[in-house]
Amino acid sequence: MKNIEPKEFKTLPDILRRRAEIQKEELLYIFLEDGENEKEKISYQKLDHQAKAIAAEIQKVAKKGDRVLMLYPAGMEYIASLYGCFYSGAIAIPAYPPRRNKNFFRIQSIINNSGATIAMTTKSIYNLIDRNFAEEESLKNIKWIIFEDINLENEKEWLNPNLVPDDLAILQYTSGSTGTPKGVMVSHGNVMANSEFIRIAFEYKQHDSLVVSWLPSFHDMGLIGCTFQPLYAGYPTVFMPPVAFLQKPENWFKAVTKYKGTSIGAPNFSYDYCTEKISEEELINYDLSNLDNVFCGAEPIRKETFVNFTEKFKTSGFLKNAFYPCYGLAEGTLIVTGGNNSEEPKYINIDSSTLEKNKIKILEKETENSQSFVSCGHAWTDTKVVLVNPETFEKCKVDEVGEIWVQGKLLKIFTF
Repeated sequence: MKNIEPKEFKTLPDILRRRAEIQKEELLYIFLEDGENEKEKISYQKLDHQAKAIAAEIQKVAKKGDRVLMLYPAGMEYIASLYGCFYSGAIAIPAYPPRRNKNFFRIQSIINNSGATIAMTTKSIYNLIDRNFAEEESLKNIKWIIFEDINLENEKEWLNPNLVPDDLAILQYTSGSTGTPKGVMVSHGNVMANSEFIRIAFEYKQHDSLVVSWLPSFHDMGLIGCTFQPLYAGYPTVFMPPVAFLQKPENWFKAVTKYKGTSIGAPNFSYDYCTEKISEEELINYDLSNLDNVFCGAEPIRKETFVNFTEKFKTSGFLKNAFYPCYGLAEGTLIVTGGNNSEEPKYINIDSSTLEKNKIKILEKETENSQSFVSCGHAWTDTKVVLVNPETFEKCKVDEVGEIWVQGKLLKIFTF
């Protein structure tokens, strides 16, 4: 099978069209609606056809650069619509749909901030919104595109928007858990730069790699790392709704075992959750020996988490050098630093009393007055990272705590 060099392309739609020609019927996404049973599968060629048909529908009401709010549950409809949005030249705004009788503030804030005039969703979610939020002022001028009403055979009406790397791909909104959600502008060039970073750092390989994910695909880790990256690097992904993991964390490892997953990833709490919730009796049912990249980020990473998880799941074939701690943020598209994939995680012990003074004193071993920190590796590709004193704007010395400043092609504009 011919390998495609993704960095030769300018945008994800360029890569999808090429893979649809070369890899055609190879599966790209497999969706486990309940975390166990396959509901849908989609190949490169089928996704390309659907994306063009969806784009044609969007182009009836939108021009290049218009903002489209995407209110979908986890599933193939969302993924096809996301690529359809790219194919149309519009800017996608992924967002979790509001729940019945729940606060509409987040969606309202995103609409007002982004200037979105078009929204895409499923019929069931549209009916829920219509029943519960129809009188909201922010929705009055929204044009709705209902997924079930789209003719997925209508790809011939699609017009190529001729995207360039500087065109915006998505507005990625923060969670808004501590305030009003803020949108990060992410261009097609940013996505491509970050995807290449991930591909080489994680050592993902066309055809040979396989990711199993439960991460929300409207947040950056699940969106960039587990939705865009498989297309970019050319391997399949098996995904399930977050609730399928939260209700039964063993679903994650059942899928890894069944599909021989080589990579999984999640915030730190997820690995603690698995260690706590999955019983010793179940361990013999899982085969985690194929995992060679288990990335962890999005929140503080704890040495204890890695040690406890490794000790428990060694029965299932898990190897400690599979853990891959990394650092990133939405303003950097996703990943900013990561280590060498084949190496074990690195730890350091810091004196707590000096740390309180924003100073670093390294200790040879853990003590009652020390804190353990996990290394998040180094920058890759053209990315540059420096630590800066936020008051003087001077570069920190090696024993000083500072603010992280990042530069590279993975960055465009911080907030919208």
